[in-house]
Amino acid sequence: MKKDLIELQRDFVNYRLGQFIHFNSATFQFNSTEMMDWEYGVENDGATRKYPFNEKDFNPSKLDCKQWADASKSMGARFAALTSKHHEGFCLWNTKTTSHSINNATRN
Repeated sequence: MKKDLIELQRDFVNYRLGQFIHFNSATFQFNSTEMMDWEYGVENDGATRKYPFNEKDFNPSKLDCKQWADASKSMGARFAALTSKHHEGFCLWNTKTTSHSINNATRN
């Protein structure tokens, strides 16, 4: 039986605890600085980036997503959500809408 939207929303609320994972260009760009935040809205407004990020620098060759899942599970999370495009505009999927994406990342 297919659930309606109200039932799906109720189920989601009843999960109670979840984890949101923010993994993007800033993970690499600002991981060794005191930078607290970065460009907001630049991608959509066409302004010049104050902190340019070379997409080729995005190369998570030692990425262990199972580690994320295990951490979520160990804290009792019932769901996890990956932010696939954060406000700095870097897309974690292939897209034709912007060059600021994994399309231009270094591939192993």
